[in-house]
Amino acid sequence: DEAIRLEREVLATRTRLLGEEHPHTLIARGNLSRTLCIRGNYIEAEEHQRAVTASEAGLLGAEHPDTLIDRSYLSMTLRDQGKLAEADRVASDVLATVCRVLGREHPNALACACRSGSIMLLRGQVAEAEALLSPTFESQTRLLGDEHQGTLATAAVLGEALCLLDRPVEGAALLQATYDKFSSTRGADHTGAWGIKSALGAALCQCGQVEDGRAMLEEVHSQQLGQFGVHHADTAHTLFRLRRWTAAPG
Repeated sequence: DEAIRLEREVLATRTRLLGEEHPHTLIARGNLSRTLCIRGNYIEAEEHQRAVTASEAGLLGAEHPDTLIDRSYLSMTLRDQGKLAEADRVASDVLATVCRVLGREHPNALACACRSGSIMLLRGQVAEAEALLSPTFESQTRLLGDEHQGTLATAAVLGEALCLLDRPVEGAALLQATYDKFSSTRGADHTGAWGIKSALGAALCQCGQVEDGRAMLEEVHSQQLGQFGVHHADTAHTLFRLRRWTAAPG
């Protein structure tokens, strides 16, 4: 698409003029990788992210904040491809290093904790995820505010964790509040709002509001299918939830 085409042009120009390992070239390559992830092109995104993190480690050091944040993005790309064991190793290593270098309540450390918790959920480590996410959410709310993008991201993952711990009423309430805040600040048509709404739909089904929850899941799945396509991780996750609750009695 147009965004990817332009970012490829920027990367090619900077590579030609500045070299592959110039900081501005690495920024362009990182930007391209994140756009590719949004579009669901995880394989190419992973290739770029591995190249960027390897260059940053050599030029800036393995514990430089830029190296660590890009490794954290890499863990998400691995997660979205189902490479959960490697994703968990990368995310856990990054989280430990960021906490040691920057402190546990640095915004980067809190963001990395959210990402690590999301991987734990997919690996079935739900209690461990909740134990990590709850204090992270509290710290972000206190330090960043309850409408900060990072706070809302953690709240969404924590809400899903509560549902998986058979606390669906708490989970649904948190997800509803998170969706309302996200929608009011970034818009209901933002793709991030769709992800929260998908989790909320499943939570409502778990609370016994199956008809409302299924309708919400069907709407989100249609939006994600049109925007991302069938192979995107978000589309697949919503379809999994929809199939589960379509098979349940209404």
